[in-house]
Amino acid sequence: MSPADLKQIFFHCHHKDINGFYANDVDIIEYGQKVAAYALAQKKPMTEDQVLDFMLKVELPSQEDLLERVKALVRAVEEFHGIK
Repeated sequence: MSPADLKQIFFHCHHKDINGFYANDVDIIEYGQKVAAYALAQKKPMTEDQVLDFMLKVELPSQEDLLERVKALVRAVEEFHGIK
């Protein structure tokens, strides 16, 4: 996200929540870029090695659970790539 985008987002906030967290000396541009980088990192797909490691090392109670996880993984990959 660009600094201009982050400024616009900041100015669209009301800053009136009594339970909000307000801080002095915070660089909203840096903070916004860190939030954007974190969100992007959460969206990155697993590598093939990570998928294989996950599928082989996670203990499952039954083979049916493994099949359901494989199905869920395939659907997640399809969704990521826009496949219907």
